[in-house]
Order: sequence, then structure tokens, then C-alpha cells
Amino acid sequence: MCIRDRYQRRVRDLCFPVSSLLFQKTSLLPKSNHTHKKKMVKYMIALDGSEGAQKAFEVALRLVKEGDSLTLVSVPKNASQSQAAETSLQKFRDICNEKSIQFEAVTDQFGDPRTVLCSLAESRQIDTLIVGTRGLSALKRLILGSVSSYVVEHATCDVVVAK
Repeated sequence: MCIRDRYQRRVRDLCFPVSSLLFQKTSLLPKSNHTHKKKMVKYMIALDGSEGAQKAFEVALRLVKEGDSLTLVSVPKNASQSQAAETSLQKFRDICNEKSIQFEAVTDQFGDPRTVLCSLAESRQIDTLIVGTRGLSALKRLILGSVSSYVVEHATCDVVVAK
């Protein structure tokens, strides 16, 4: 057998599997099945009554679709501030009721908002956590710490930061 014959045989052997797949009657592409259900997405919004929280809520309203889960969270530093947290959530509850959005409000968690938000997101298996920013300068952010920066680094879920 000459070199040319071996080369042609090798090319034919290499191309045969591909060409045989091209002429099969069944398609290699998955069949379109419109009966599968869309996965429910769990959203959690950190709300503290600030302008950044309002923007985070607006982003959440754009993201939430029918059948998704929405959790509104306000984390006061201690129990004495829980009434203020309830009051700040009330306008967001009213908007959710007005737009017929299913939601759950959480105001019974106290402490550092950064760690509480991360632990809540993990324990409730949240898909997306939405937070706002306060627009701090670099120096103030360094001294005071930023909830949104901490959450972006430490949360186990996706984080959307609204500006």
C-alpha cells in the first residue's frame, strides 16, 4: 500500500464518524420541551429606610417575576430599634401588596447588618441578595465599613448592589 492510499484511508476513517452523524435521522439537538417549569428565584432585599435601600427595592421590583420569592429584611442593631425597623418596612410592604407581589418580612434579627444578612442569605438559601449603597467616600468607607462591600465579599449567593 502506498503512502497516498494510507493517507486517504486515514482521512476516511477520521471523517466517517462525523459524516455518519450528519446523516442520522434523529437530531443531536435536545428536543424543545415546553412543559418544563421555570425555577423559582429567591430574592432578599436589605432595607434600612435610606435612599440606597429605596433604589435596591426598585431594582428588586424589576427583577422579581411571578412565582419568585421575595424577602424584605431590616436589621436593627438592638431590640430597642425594632420599632423603627418595622416602620421603615411598612412602605415597602404597602408597595408589594399594591403590586400583588408575594413577600415575607424579617425584622426579628438584631446585630451587625453585614453578618446578619450573610447568615440569613445562607440559611434561607437565597439566590440573589439586593443591597443599596450609601455613597460613602473611600475614607469613610474604610473607617465605618460598608455593608454592601462586606456582603459582596462574604455572601454565598449572588449580590446585586443598587446605586
